[in-house]
Amino acid sequence: TSMRTEVSMSLLGEVGPAVVRGNASEIMALAGASGADTKGVDSTRSVEDAASAAAGLARKWKTVVAVTGRVDLVTDGSGESLSVHNGHPLMGRITGSGCAASAITGAFLAAGGADDPLVAAASALIAYGIAGEIGSENCSGPGSFRPALLDALSLVSPDSVRDRCRAESSG
Repeated sequence: TSMRTEVSMSLLGEVGPAVVRGNASEIMALAGASGADTKGVDSTRSVEDAASAAAGLARKWKTVVAVTGRVDLVTDGSGESLSVHNGHPLMGRITGSGCAASAITGAFLAAGGADDPLVAAASALIAYGIAGEIGSENCSGPGSFRPALLDALSLVSPDSVRDRCRAESSG
């Protein structure tokens, strides 16, 4: 909505967050890109559609931008970006999964990732995506996936990240 965009822009200017996380439509709206349509809080655009807008937003506000979707993109706008391929399609079918991704990203920053917000944001999305993969193994659909995802968050470990991480760097 226009109100969400205005508040977000105000926060960008006044607070200067280390990381901005959103779906493709949200990031495109913040960047002022055309075609930033949303359906409620859901994106109608792909992460690939938002890649250029994300890089521009990161450069303009000197922040890291994390665009979440089928494949997550984390960029600092200077050419350094990471693609995270972890996750499960059920993550996009439950309410609050994007909010949880933001909260986990904040936790990774607070737990020592503030020195390298690009790596902290990508690490958070890798861990969250792995939790989604683990949670999907113990559910039968979106209703049982939500609690399975929450349970799986406690099962993500350095070993599971090492074994299951599917991320790549470009730039």
